[in-house]
Amino acid sequence: MNEIQNVPMRRCCGCMKSFPKTELIKIGGRDGYACIDIADREKGRGVYVCKNLTCIEKAEQRRAIGRNLHTNIPADMLADIFEELRTMVNADK
Repeated sequence: MNEIQNVPMRRCCGCMKSFPKTELIKIGGRDGYACIDIADREKGRGVYVCKNLTCIEKAEQRRAIGRNLHTNIPADMLADIFEELRTMVNADK
């Protein structure tokens, strides 16, 4: 018999569409600290973004990372995160 597998779905903070968790990039954060969480091991809250530049730009414009992590992230840390996200997406092309 065919077994139905539950695929964890997460919502992109840029386009607000749901995708399988494995297709998105996770940003983990807590206590005023945030980082890209490739291994999905960071404790605390997480926010997800699609692996395309349009969604990354939308998330940056909306200030979605700090808001969704429910913490105040320093501007220089956010700038570094978005720069690293852009680098990751461009490297995949």
